[in-house]
Amino acid sequence: MKTTMKSIPMILTVAALLVLTSVTVVAAQGPGPGGKGPHARGGQGGELQRALHRLDLSDDQKASIKALFESNQESMQADRETLRTAREALRMQMQSEIFDEAAIRNLAGQVGAAEVEMAVARASVHNQVVQLLTDEQRGQLKEMRARRMERMEERREDMMQGKRGNRRHPRGDW
Repeated sequence: MKTTMKSIPMILTVAALLVLTSVTVVAAQGPGPGGKGPHARGGQGGELQRALHRLDLSDDQKASIKALFESNQESMQADRETLRTAREALRMQMQSEIFDEAAIRNLAGQVGAAEVEMAVARASVHNQVVQLLTDEQRGQLKEMRARRMERMEERREDMMQGKRGNRRHPRGDW
């Protein structure tokens, strides 16, 4: 396979796009270890569900929130499948022995469009849930989010300073 100097930045851009959006895909793949409980990782509203579990919700709020998540479950699953399919097609094209820039751009656009749809759907559900909370609960949720962001920033700084090893690939191989 022969690549030109012009195609290298484009390949790096597509690779960066894939890396930057991997968090979205991981979060969108459904519950992780632990099943479907309020502390299950990933899935629709996983982070929000964990936070809601720590709030003192009324029975009415719990029922309304559960119904909201259930009513959106099927469309969110379809969005996750669309994204998975688009990512797989892009991965296959990128690994193809024949470089086809137009095809890669098209498939990367499909991945991006699928991610946009998922982001809008998640934001919509999140907004609807927040509207069901009292002012006090919204404040508590905001505080939890701020603490979480602080912890994430601390972890990022630790990693940048080399205080934490790479747990995914301890041997450094793929």
